[in-house]
Amino acid sequence: MLKKFLILLFVIFPLGMFVISKNNEVNTYDIFFNKFIYNIKSHNYIKAFNEFYPLIRQNNKEAFSLIAEVYQSNSYGIEMDLIKSKIWNERYRVGSFDTGVLEYNQYHHFLKKGDLSMASVFLQKSAEKGNKNAIDILKNKDFINKNSLYVDIRWSKYWEQFDYDELYPFCMKIKECS
Repeated sequence: MLKKFLILLFVIFPLGMFVISKNNEVNTYDIFFNKFIYNIKSHNYIKAFNEFYPLIRQNNKEAFSLIAEVYQSNSYGIEMDLIKSKIWNERYRVGSFDTGVLEYNQYHHFLKKGDLSMASVFLQKSAEKGNKNAIDILKNKDFINKNSLYVDIRWSKYWEQFDYDELYPFCMKIKECS
């Protein structure tokens, strides 16, 4: 009898308390998400993105995914941009801000071999995945011309106006972000 009581006391009771505590625990993402949706519906876009930003800084994959979705429409107070959406989807996929690294390394490999055509392809792929170094190179016309890299004129114009610091919506208006 004492043995059953001790098993109940030391095994089943703590297990039950653990289950109860987990059920009462509120998901941090849900809190931020609910505030975000409330502010968006109230057309307080800057406030919405400002209050959501801490999850981005924590490399929260769900937050990366939400920002990717935000860029897929002209809602949320920002313009649709499928390249930015693709970058955030890549961040979601790898769970990090360091994206397009393999493609960037491949760009260097082909550049050293003198294969400018393939180097150009991998530089573009790296930029499309959000690699800041690749984007900075594509923004630099002098570097592109000096190294005879091939960049489609449409892409060239896109990357010239691309502001990496504004990849997160309203970043320049958010104290923690800028």
